[in-house]
Amino acid sequence: MVVTAVALAVMSVLLADPIPRWLSKARWTWHDPVGGLVLWQSIGLAAGLSLCGCFLVLGFGNLGPSLPEALIAFWRDTADGVPFRGIGAADAACLLIAAGLALRLFWTLLRSVRRVLAVRRTQRDALDVLATPWPNDAGVLVLDHPSAVAYCLPGNKSRLVISSGATERLSRDQLNAVLTHERAHLSHRHDLVVLPFVAWGAALPFSVGVRRAQANVALLVEMMADDAAVQAGQADALIAALNRMRPASVRNLGGVDQDIASEVRRHRLQNPSRGTTRLRSASLAASALLLLVPTLVIVVPALI
Repeated sequence: MVVTAVALAVMSVLLADPIPRWLSKARWTWHDPVGGLVLWQSIGLAAGLSLCGCFLVLGFGNLGPSLPEALIAFWRDTADGVPFRGIGAADAACLLIAAGLALRLFWTLLRSVRRVLAVRRTQRDALDVLATPWPNDAGVLVLDHPSAVAYCLPGNKSRLVISSGATERLSRDQLNAVLTHERAHLSHRHDLVVLPFVAWGAALPFSVGVRRAQANVALLVEMMADDAAVQAGQADALIAALNRMRPASVRNLGGVDQDIASEVRRHRLQNPSRGTTRLRSASLAASALLLLVPTLVIVVPALI
C-alpha cells in the first residue's frame, strides 16, 4: 500500500498549505460565505484524514492489500493472541505516529475548547460587574467605554454587549442593525465554526496556509452575520454603523486586519450578490469531493 500512502501524503501537504493559500485569494467566497465556510471545513478535515491515513496505511501495509482487509487481519491475529504478527519495527513506528497525530489533533481541540471557555467565563464575570443593562433592550449590556464597539460572548450564558460610545454615536436603527448582526453570531453559534480553526492553528502554528484559513474564516463569519441584517432590511443602517464603529477584535484570527475587514464588509453590503445558487452547489460538491477522495484512497487503494 505504498502508493496509497504516498497519495495520502501528497494530499495532506497540498491541503495544509498550497490549497489554503489559493482559496484565501478567492473572492467568490464573499458572494457565498456559507459555501466558503463549508469548503474551508472540508479542507481541514480532509487534511487531517489524509495525514493520519498515510501513516495508518503504512503501519498496516504488510497485513493486507487494503486497509479494511489489513484491519480484519489485525483483529483476527489479536483474537489468536498474536496482535503484532507481521508488524515490524518500522510498521509499529508508523502506527505510533498515526496515533500521535490523531491524539495531538484531539488534544489541541480539547485544550482550545477549555481555554476559550475559561476566557469567556472570566469576561462574563467581569461584564456582570462592570456593565449595566441597556434600558432599551433587556438582553443587552452597556459597557462604559468611549469607543463605539459591539460584541457577543456565546455559550449557554451568552452576553450581548455594546459600549456607551456606540449608544452615543449610533442612531437607534444603526444600533438595531448591529444587534441583529451580533444576535446572528449567537443564534447560529458561529463560535463553533471558528473553534476548529483555532485548534488547527495551534496544532500547526508555523503554517502560512493555516493562518490564512483562520483569517478567511473570521471574515466569512462576519459576512454571514451581516447577511442576517440584510435579510432583516437593515443593510443601509449596518453600513452607516460600520462607518462609525471601531472594529471589534474578539473574533480576530490569523492576524486579519480589522480595518481592511470592515472595508471589505462595507463594499460587500453596498454591492449585494445575486445568483449564488450555482456557487453554493459548486462549493458543496467540491467539499464532498475533498472528503470522499482520501476516504476512497484509504478504503479502495486499487482506485489509484
